[in-house]
Amino acid sequence: MKGNKKGFTLIELLAVIIVLALILVFAIPAVLNTSEKAQKKTFATYARKVLTLGQEFIEAEKLDRNITKKAIYNHATKGFSLGTNDNDYYACVVYDSSEEGNEKYKIYMFNGSFYVDGKKDSELKTTDNVEAIDSDHQQITFNETDNTCTIGR
Repeated sequence: MKGNKKGFTLIELLAVIIVLALILVFAIPAVLNTSEKAQKKTFATYARKVLTLGQEFIEAEKLDRNITKKAIYNHATKGFSLGTNDNDYYACVVYDSSEEGNEKYKIYMFNGSFYVDGKKDSELKTTDNVEAIDSDHQQITFNETDNTCTIGR
């Protein structure tokens, strides 16, 4: 049968399908990894914003109420906004100057996907200290009596 053959052979079609499948096998994990990195970076940015809000609130409270050792800022009960859906973020900032000359502001925050547990501002400049939520880190507890926060079950 001599003539003008049009179309692709079965082997050519299979080769194209295999090449496309290989591209997908390598592309999908790369895209998902990039997405998770972006979410962690966003979380770290919000954590730094809440830490700054907490520092400002506690500094004002220190002046008003003469706080010298410990104070707490519970983001859920204050009227500040991150410009996002604040209901997704639970956080508190703890001020501790128990050690002479070593004042610390630490943030405890989670959003159902990620958490930071007692980190300082300098520890939030990268996403290294942003952890994925696991079964041991599912809620945040505020204790305004002794000015502490914990993230746990």
